[in-house]
This record gives sequence, structure tokens and C-alpha cells, in this order.
Amino acid sequence: MSSATPPCTPAENEYGVLHSRNIKHVEFGQFTIDTWYGNGAYFASARNGQLGTETTSVPRKKDGLPSVSGFWLDTLYVCDFCFKYTSDKSKLSLHMSSCPLNQEFPPIGTLVYADVKGKRLIKKVRGFRHELFCQNLSLFGKLFLDDKSVYYNVESYDFYIVYGASKMHAAENKLDDRTVYRPMGFFSKEITAWEPDNNLACICIFPPYQRLHLGSLLIEFLYAAAEAAGQQPLGPEFPLSPYGKQLYLRYWGKRIAFELFNSFENCDLITLGDLAVLTGFRREDLFFALEHMGVLYTADTSGSPPAEAVGEQNPTDEPEKVASRSKGKFFYLPFSRLQRLDNRALRSKSLTTPEFTYRILLRALMDWCEKNKVSTEILSTMLDPSCLLV
Repeated sequence: MSSATPPCTPAENEYGVLHSRNIKHVEFGQFTIDTWYGNGAYFASARNGQLGTETTSVPRKKDGLPSVSGFWLDTLYVCDFCFKYTSDKSKLSLHMSSCPLNQEFPPIGTLVYADVKGKRLIKKVRGFRHELFCQNLSLFGKLFLDDKSVYYNVESYDFYIVYGASKMHAAENKLDDRTVYRPMGFFSKEITAWEPDNNLACICIFPPYQRLHLGSLLIEFLYAAAEAAGQQPLGPEFPLSPYGKQLYLRYWGKRIAFELFNSFENCDLITLGDLAVLTGFRREDLFFALEHMGVLYTADTSGSPPAEAVGEQNPTDEPEKVASRSKGKFFYLPFSRLQRLDNRALRSKSLTTPEFTYRILLRALMDWCEKNKVSTEILSTMLDPSCLLV
């Protein structure tokens, strides 16, 4: 999948945000991938030359002019072990023969999840200990993340990389008998986040591996690790990237539906806080997911649902309000009406108006489950809790 935006020109800022692609392709291991977004930082001449396989930054074609196609570079070659890069394929081949991370088992970071049966590993790599690796990882991730802006100042971040097993590619493109774990995606987490309930800064699964449910695995790992550390409820930093938003909304919705249909079967009263305790999700994330699922409705006195769903309200950070379920048809959710905030750091400001009541219509919840092929009886998961090492 590639962006439909036209390629950018060299006149645009080399380090700042680019509004279109500037690298056409990236060769990553055995894959040749179309980039999704631009990244001028690869060409910044003032940066540390050790980032790539060469001692200088990646040169542009034609002495600084764009190529005939309009891109700054046709193909960027990236090591699929350490993420060092070059514009010269032969130099990458030389690098691969001596790359210290080109081993069957990744020798970097701390192992925090090991699924031997499923051949999946997650390793925690600290930015201040492995600065060069994390910088190169961030640069590569920017090619597939629109809003990522941290490339070099990685000291205050931890990176969690998911690895998957594959056959080692030997010379002449033949497979040998060795199995090697290759990086397939990552998420980053700020160590000292401005908001203490943030547990994710960005998440990226590399395009060749995006249909392997690795994003779900990483999100499930996040919440499982937080539960093990007694740090619930937590959630991602906003705004989410389009890919991250899609991942989280599906995961939140699946878990919320399961809990509503199973954990409150014999309960007359629930609160949003009850859901937060069961799921580990923040109250505002729960409400955001319910809103997106299209199951929130305004409540009236007749007991009949209105024709339209409510789409412009969010919960506050105040103590949760009581919600009651009536006749097994819906949950009542009274909340204070709150103006939607793009900057979650402003949530503490008082912007409420008189109390406004919502309800979750279970019929609409069932329709959402059927549309998204989500079971209401079995909670599918990619994570094996016995494989956690945290």
C-alpha cells in the first residue's frame, strides 16, 4: 500500500515534517516496500554519520536535485537486523556479513515475552543504552507513521520490538536449515511521560507483517504487563496514528463486548469504573470505543431507543457515575457532557455542562459483534500469559 500524495521536492525541510513521500521504495531483507510517508531526516547532513552504513548521510540523486520520478531517492536499503541504511545495495551486502545483530537470536535488549511454540519474541530495548539502534529503528518507523516526530532523542524511551522466526536466507537466495528471529514491528513508551497513565507513544508493524495480528499481540502485552506491575488503568498517548487507532479501537471493542455480555450477566448495577477494573482501560478510552462502535444512545423516559447514536460527548475524569441495566436490553450510563478535547493534557479543566445520560443498547452491541466477526462468548487473544517474563 502506498500513499497517493505526490512526491515532495528538495526545497522542503530536510528534518521537519514532510507532506509527501521523498523515498520511493525501501528494501528491507527480502522485501521491497513502497514507503507510506516522507522522511527528510535520512538526508540531514548534520546528523551522526554512524546512523547508516556509511560515514555520511544518504546522498540525493543528481547532486541534491530530485530524481526523474520526483523522489529524492528511488530505493533505500535497510538492514533488517539493526536498521542501518544506505543508498548503495553493495554496501548493505558488506554490512550484512558483519552486522553484530545478524544472529539467529537477537542479542540486544531484555527478553520480556517468549512464545516458543508460536515463534514470537518481544524484547525491551532501552533508548539510553542502545541509542544508535533505537534512532535507526525510529527513522525506519517514520516511513510508515505519519505523525512520528522523535528520531534522535530516544534516551527517555523504551522500545519493545516483536520478533518472528523465519528461515535464514543464505547466498544465492537459497534457504538453509537455520531459523532466525527478525524484527517485525515495535512500540515505544516514554519512561517519564507527561501523563502518568500513558503506556504507549507510538506503534508500528512493518508492512510485510501486518496481517499476522502482531499489533494485537503488542497491545495485549501492554495491558498484561501493566496488570502484572499493578499499573492499571493505562492507555495510549493521543493523538493516535491511523494504524494505531484502528488497532486500539478493535481491541477495546472486542474486550468491552465480551465483558458486557459475560461479566455483568447477573448484575443490576455497573459503573464505568467496573469496566476499567476488568479491562485495564481508562474510562475515557472505554467511552471513546463505545462511541466509535455506534452503541451509545441518548436515554429518554419511554425506554425506547432513539434513531441516532450520540457522537459528540466524552466522559470526564471525575468519579464514575452509576449505570444500571434494565430488563437485559441496555445499560444506563449517566455522564456529565464534556467538550471533546484533542489535547488530553487539558482533561482536568472544568468544561462540563449539566448531566447528560447515555445508554449502551445491547442489540446494537450484538450487531457490532456480528459485523466485525467478534465472538460474545469466547475472548480471542494473541497473547499466551504463560509466556510473559515481566
